[in-house]
Amino acid sequence: MIDRRLVSNFNWWFFLLALGIACLGVVVIYSANHGRPEAFFRGLYVKQIYWIGYGLVVMSVAVLIDYRLLSRHAYVIYALTVLAHATVDGSKVTLHNIRHLHYRTETDFEAWYYDKTFDLEQLDAVDL
Repeated sequence: MIDRRLVSNFNWWFFLLALGIACLGVVVIYSANHGRPEAFFRGLYVKQIYWIGYGLVVMSVAVLIDYRLLSRHAYVIYALTVLAHATVDGSKVTLHNIRHLHYRTETDFEAWYYDKTFDLEQLDAVDL
């Protein structure tokens, strides 16, 4: 069930204004490309309508998520956003968001993140 406070505190004027501007964009795209012989241009306004629909779905999910739940798990969310991940392109592996800490004292440090690419064909050995 949707909380009544959510509906009453929602900025409906802003939402309708943004939706109106999006609809105006669809009309402009349709009128600019109407009658063009290329199939790509004739379907652009339909793609715009799909993206407006996707945006409305994402906005609805964002509005329905309780911000207190996000604040309770802020450290976990932060850790997931900066978590190291890798992309593989043939024999090359790129590690993203590698964290490097430079300690000046026991409690004073500087942290930064960097990416590094490794060529697996160049490796001789790996320590586990």
